[in-house]
Amino acid sequence: MLLPTIIHFDFPAKLVEWLNMISKRNILSDPLDSLIVAMSNVSECEEGATALNEAGAIAAIEMSEKASANRLEKNQFTLSFYPRIYAMISTADQVKTLTVLKPAIDFLLTKIHEANASADLRSKTGHLYECLVQLAKLLINDNIATYVLNDSIIGGLGFFVELFFKHNILPINDLFVKHLIRLALYNILCSLAFHESVQQELKKNQIFIKSVLEASNSSTSNTDAIIPSSLRNNLMSIKTAAHGILVYLDQFKISISNDNELFNTSTTKIPMVSYSHLDADFCSEQVFEMGVMYTHVTACESNEKFL
Repeated sequence: MLLPTIIHFDFPAKLVEWLNMISKRNILSDPLDSLIVAMSNVSECEEGATALNEAGAIAAIEMSEKASANRLEKNQFTLSFYPRIYAMISTADQVKTLTVLKPAIDFLLTKIHEANASADLRSKTGHLYECLVQLAKLLINDNIATYVLNDSIIGGLGFFVELFFKHNILPINDLFVKHLIRLALYNILCSLAFHESVQQELKKNQIFIKSVLEASNSSTSNTDAIIPSSLRNNLMSIKTAAHGILVYLDQFKISISNDNELFNTSTTKIPMVSYSHLDADFCSEQVFEMGVMYTHVTACESNEKFL
């Protein structure tokens, strides 16, 4: 509740300023631990992540990690927040070039394995859902998804499918945390399903396809309402992510019910349009060829963008 207020009063910029000061002084009595935790908390909010980025937080985090290396080596708890902050505040363009992200991804994957193997789904540095949410945000970048699928020793499609089956069932107790895990996994698998290298393997997994179809056809879960707005901004809903998986795997089938809602029944594929063109005539022609609803053309002519 306090985050919007402290963001309004430039608290993120102050955090970056204080972190730079601590890095330059490198005095053990400085409250590095509290500062990093506060920065991580602010980064969980979309507005906070943007404010941190604009204040130069990535450079400050990199400098802090180097300047305080000896101190952090003895404090794995504080060190664990660095990759999480990188994940939450990096923009789509920064994700393409930041060299610090590969070590951050490896760290997140290690903690995901550690938390998944524990009875309470916690690693020494946090809960399973925290790392999954942060990884899901990074995997929208194709290069990172490819790295996780092909280059990362502890990643790979099989591991995430295994996680999916383990956490796809929601028990009555601890619903909030379980829903966050399930939500993040649907987003992760949606990003991975985009890649041709894994599509055939996923298509052959009929149990997986059946589970995703059920999620695609399900009504909007009431639990969506209890998901923090910061996570809703960073993650697609389960239903939307399930649609995406099915589209990438050529399994999405559409029909229109009496109340004009889409659901899975026929064999028609849906093209995905990420943005509109200024050339309305060209866009109209493409829309006609694809058989997309005319509302897309209207939006195109008014120069509105779709995400």
